[in-house]
Amino acid sequence: MYDDNPNNEPSAPKNSADLQRKWLKNIETAEKYFRDWFEKSDKIIKLYRKTSATTSSKRAFAMLWANTEVMKPVVYSQTPQPAVGRRFKDRDPAGKTASEILERAAAYQFDLNGVDRTIKNARDDMLLPGRGVVWVRFVKDGTLAFDYVNWRDFLHSPARNWPEVTWVAKRTWFGKEQIKKRFGIEGAKLAKLSPDSVPRSSGMTDDERKALEGKYAIWEIWDRTQEKVIFLTPSSDETLEIIDPYLTLTDFWPMPEPIYATMTTDSMVPVPDYQYYQDQAEEIDDLTRRISSLTDSLKVVGFYPRGQEDSAAIEKALEPGVENRMIGVESWAAFAEKGGGKAIIFLPIDMVVAVIQACVELRQQLIQDVYQITGISDIMRGATDPNETLGAQQLKAQTGSVRVRGRQQEVQRFARDITKISCEVMAEKFSPQTLMVMTNYNTQENATPEKVQEIEAAMQLLQNDQLRDFRIDVETDSTIQPDEQADKEARVEFLTAVGGFIQQAMPVAQAMPALLPMIGEFMRFMVRGFRAGSQLEDVIDKTVDQMQQQAEQAAQQPPQPPPEQQKAQADIEAKKAVSAVDLQHTEAKNKLELQQMQQKHDAEMARGAAAHQQTLQQGEQANNAKLRAGRNEAILSLAAKGNGKIPPEMAEGAEPPPDPISEIATAVTAAMQQVAQIIDQGNQQLAQLLMQSNQQMAQLITAPKSITTPDGRTYTAQPQIVGGEQNGASNPNF
Repeated sequence: MYDDNPNNEPSAPKNSADLQRKWLKNIETAEKYFRDWFEKSDKIIKLYRKTSATTSSKRAFAMLWANTEVMKPVVYSQTPQPAVGRRFKDRDPAGKTASEILERAAAYQFDLNGVDRTIKNARDDMLLPGRGVVWVRFVKDGTLAFDYVNWRDFLHSPARNWPEVTWVAKRTWFGKEQIKKRFGIEGAKLAKLSPDSVPRSSGMTDDERKALEGKYAIWEIWDRTQEKVIFLTPSSDETLEIIDPYLTLTDFWPMPEPIYATMTTDSMVPVPDYQYYQDQAEEIDDLTRRISSLTDSLKVVGFYPRGQEDSAAIEKALEPGVENRMIGVESWAAFAEKGGGKAIIFLPIDMVVAVIQACVELRQQLIQDVYQITGISDIMRGATDPNETLGAQQLKAQTGSVRVRGRQQEVQRFARDITKISCEVMAEKFSPQTLMVMTNYNTQENATPEKVQEIEAAMQLLQNDQLRDFRIDVETDSTIQPDEQADKEARVEFLTAVGGFIQQAMPVAQAMPALLPMIGEFMRFMVRGFRAGSQLEDVIDKTVDQMQQQAEQAAQQPPQPPPEQQKAQADIEAKKAVSAVDLQHTEAKNKLELQQMQQKHDAEMARGAAAHQQTLQQGEQANNAKLRAGRNEAILSLAAKGNGKIPPEMAEGAEPPPDPISEIATAVTAAMQQVAQIIDQGNQQLAQLLMQSNQQMAQLITAPKSITTPDGRTYTAQPQIVGGEQNGASNPNF
């Protein structure tokens, strides 16, 4: 069925009837142009089906069928795999992503819609009538259709070559319901249409004609001059529909150039292959029939005298099915008297055998002539002489492949054009969301900001016709059966070349990191020259990029010293590590001794202060006791002298006079505190002296070291303090 085109509404011009008559006349002219070819093709198809010779009396050698079956897998044997890539092999992330999307989408459409079966039908038409046609259709978002067009149902304007063709037409057979759905024709208008009768001269079998009875022939015409698409049926007075092309394609046609058998530069009428060896094939058929007739004559016919007594025994011996049997003869004496078997005269067949052998040899020579004409070698047919050398067999295989290489390239061109048209339609008609889902680009690993930006740029590239053609190249891989040995040799050659390059380039890259970008470009250049390396291109690009980044980081680091200096530096670092351990041990020991001295001093000071305080308290208590006793004596003496009156300063509760002993004790305490402060200051000074001693020792350990090698060169190691630890940065000093 054809597509519904909501964006191209049918138009009904006033001259629709005139346009109908014009195109029916163009179709009639094209049919006359191809009439002779149609008639020859019908005969070839009948001969291939062997419908022209079905009785045993007309035996024929199936030369056409045999050659066609041999050539089928030779020119096309496997589904074409799209090979979409950047036209120029440079760093183009958007172009690479767009190419991968189109390649995956085309491969999916080929598998989904059976393009292999379609191309095989076109291949068979090329080998028999001489022309094969495939039509590409857009069905809906995410779906294409690849229609095989029978050689009877395709016409185009008479021309000398394909670029001169101005219109092409495809005939499809529609039922009544299909016409209603596609063109919206109902009621009286539909009643006026009458089904097209398939003429017997069309070459179709009776079964094919019956299958098409009651259907309508719908012609879809693409007019490149007016850039219009016309739908019409011969049973109508007006065209069914006139629209703008519903596909915008580079070459305008929704089909690739057909694949042809043999063409000349002055005509677009193909020449079937069978036409070139038809005379030899007919002679082979004549010889086959003659051999068959002579073979019927290869039988035993004998004559003997009837009426004798032994006649019954002779007739019994010649009856069919009489083998390995003993036959008794009643009148043996009479039978032997007449000579036994000499009594029978047999019809000679030596001449018949000789004629059959001559016919077989002549037919074999004609078959070889056919193989010479068609270019089919015995290697292709799986037949060879065991006495031939390997070189002779390889020469035959190469010669045969050269003869059929043109056909193989033509089929490959045909598959490539189908792929190009498919990619164009998908790029313009499929939505970005559909392409993302179809090609598995909506994964988590493609959700990074960098990858999202790259995919968006790729989608914009696909929707731009001019840029897409500039930056993307569409090809297909081989459509013939691959030679496993050649494929293995190609892979081994690729791995050998890459391995040898890496083996030679890595020492150079290590010695001169600045050359790594150039080495990476050499690697890419070499890999892109191998078909087997296309699958590894991404991995190689990433690896080369990582190596370049590592080289840039290494360039920012100071240069590595020579091995002698590295060894000397290692020795210094080892000694420095031992000295650092000793220094840490000494510092810890001194710190511990200082702490012990401080603790001992504090304990002695505490004991001295306590004893001094106790002595002062005891002296004060004794002094107070003496003072109270003297005071009491003085009071009593004064009271006696003063008639019992006590002076006011001696009264109870009065302020006692200054005590000189107490003042001396206070002064002594203050002096002891000053002495303690002086001792504490001395301890602090001692600790500072110890710290200074440790620092001086550390400076001595970390001081630059000079080492002289046996060859007279001197290296100086300058330690550095990094993160609280000592590291050495060595510099040669020549």
